[in-house]
Amino acid sequence: MSYIWFALASATTFGFSILLVKYISKYIIKDSSSLLFWGYVTALPFVVFIPFWQGWQFDWSFILPIFLHSLLLTSGTVFFLKGLRQTDASIIGPLFQLQSGFIVVLAAIFLKEQHSLSLYGSLLLLTLGAMLVTVTDKSKWRGLLEPGVISICIMQLLHAGANIAVGLALKNTTGWQILFYSMIFNSLISIGIALSQKQPITLDLKKISWLFLRGFLTVLGTAFLYQAYKTNISISASFGLLSSPLVFIISLISAWLVPGLLEKQSLKTYLIRAAGMAIILFSTWLILKLR
Repeated sequence: MSYIWFALASATTFGFSILLVKYISKYIIKDSSSLLFWGYVTALPFVVFIPFWQGWQFDWSFILPIFLHSLLLTSGTVFFLKGLRQTDASIIGPLFQLQSGFIVVLAAIFLKEQHSLSLYGSLLLLTLGAMLVTVTDKSKWRGLLEPGVISICIMQLLHAGANIAVGLALKNTTGWQILFYSMIFNSLISIGIALSQKQPITLDLKKISWLFLRGFLTVLGTAFLYQAYKTNISISASFGLLSSPLVFIISLISAWLVPGLLEKQSLKTYLIRAAGMAIILFSTWLILKLR
């Protein structure tokens, strides 16, 4: 069961990464194109050593799935950064669990996996939890229809597809090779996205230095997750998304100690979100049990 610990370590690392990029986007780098590009480029120094350590491989059998993975991942990150500016961190963290549900649906469509009605019932329960966790003082129960929340949901769908592509690539190569090539592809694709949006990529070393820490957390979390994937992809993916309690608790503490640092809502709203997060975690457990 050591792969579970790797997946949980990944979830913890990604949790801190979510909080860090929320802070960076709010106070340091407000240009989405620059944040997308430098967010990937600053991760490159932490993967360039991989060919010297793990050897270098090249074969179209895994290059194409890795490129598809990067295309879906980077596209999802565009929606993530958009939603990040419009949504509380305590909402974003729990919504990452939606990816478990999307993986089930995509696996049924593209991999022809057969699932029970009980499993689809768990997906409805997951949706109910998402509705509760997106409640805000302003939007009340309509939070799930807010633009920022919709962007995060689209991001989870795209990243679910990216995880399936990783599974295809792992049949022919190692997680280290996927990590190396995906970070290169991510950087190249982010350049294309920035150019298509016709927004200049700014360079401010003092600001960008913050992203090196986020790049390190991204690479470390991904390495933990791919290590877990070697044993079981579907269960590891679900455990690897369990960053919601960490993100929620830290967001709640920051809202209490330094209101407005990351977010600020009423106690009633946070209690409703806590109930939603509990339902999301319970439904995720059901999905793992029923798959």
